[in-house]
Amino acid sequence: MTEITDYILILTLLPVAVCDIYKRKIPNAILITGTSLILVSRGLQSLFCADTAAAFMALILLFPLFKFRMAGAGDIKLVAFVIFAKGIYDGAFICLTALFAAGAWSLFKLLRSGRCAERFSYFSAYMKAAMSGASPGPYFVMERDGKNITIAFALFVFAGAVLNYIF
Repeated sequence: MTEITDYILILTLLPVAVCDIYKRKIPNAILITGTSLILVSRGLQSLFCADTAAAFMALILLFPLFKFRMAGAGDIKLVAFVIFAKGIYDGAFICLTALFAAGAWSLFKLLRSGRCAERFSYFSAYMKAAMSGASPGPYFVMERDGKNITIAFALFVFAGAVLNYIF
């Protein structure tokens, strides 16, 4: 992609990461602004390209993670935005890098808090209910799990975009 797209991506992801860290929310307004700036920089014809189709596919394929509260809606929209901005290959690389780094950080937090066995027990019960055809309910419940167990995924996406730009 063009360098202007990289700048727009990184300058969009920075405030998104800050909001995700402090508010645990990803503002739609920032993502819409970033998407609009990319459309303007590429020309409106880019709305009808493979990157747009890939972004919509990401939304569709990742929607079940939101439905079962395994990921926030903002995280899924963020992945779609990155894929739209960078294309399917670089976008997937950024998002997968972020996913692995966030997973490692999450595991570290679980081990440090001593809640690893508890979370794997929840996950096991959740998967058993899902496999049996029963409605498993949400995986993450704020009242039960608390805020300390969540991570700011946008921070890892921002770091992945910066690394992708540098290398």
